[in-house]
Amino acid sequence: MAHYLTILPLCCLFVNSILFSQEDASAIESPYTIRFFFKPLFQESIFKIPQEALLAYLGSPEKLDRSVIREKMAAKLTSGINVGYAGIITASDFNGEIILPRLHNDDTVTLIIANRTIPTVPHGVTATSWNVLDPKEAAWFLLKRTTDEQAKKTFWNVEEITPKNRVPQYAVIIFNSPHAIILREGIYPAENGPHLILPDMYVSPDINLVQPAARIVPYNRFFAPLRSWTVYTPERTALLVT
Repeated sequence: MAHYLTILPLCCLFVNSILFSQEDASAIESPYTIRFFFKPLFQESIFKIPQEALLAYLGSPEKLDRSVIREKMAAKLTSGINVGYAGIITASDFNGEIILPRLHNDDTVTLIIANRTIPTVPHGVTATSWNVLDPKEAAWFLLKRTTDEQAKKTFWNVEEITPKNRVPQYAVIIFNSPHAIILREGIYPAENGPHLILPDMYVSPDINLVQPAARIVPYNRFFAPLRSWTVYTPERTALLVT
């Protein structure tokens, strides 16, 4: 599977120098992972409908075409969603899957869905986490993995919490609007083991992938207003622009 550091066309030339250093290489190669899937909020799959209805689809090319087109559009909704964790940025693949190296030992995950963030760069040019600029445009969740010894079942307890002033270093941040990425409070089945497989997140059809991606890394310092002046010489008059 292909995974990407970022999908920012304007920032691709310098995002690595801002976010990563050689010191992070061993941490990024952690044998354990944090994984979850983005799934479309509304999806009608031709592989999940009853056999009688499927035969009706096969007998009607028009209906079959519409269903296939919807599935193709749903796949595009769930791919390319940027997620950050401990100074690392990745993006969901074609199947909507996120894979991050697990860098903390606790079975608790703070998950933040934020539309406007700014990276925290305490030393040099390496970002270690992000801060949320506007708490009103963010949703915070606390995910605790618990095992019921009597029932021998493991589950996630998902609880929406009050936003804090400081974002934990090992928080998982989804760079998008909380209205576009949906996670409900409740109990979800979980798998025990060293990997953290989080509950599925659902994506609204009106998700915007471009604007949140452009806000991940502040790149204003790489741009400035144009300056121009006129230079007069005996041979010519030149307009210089920088």
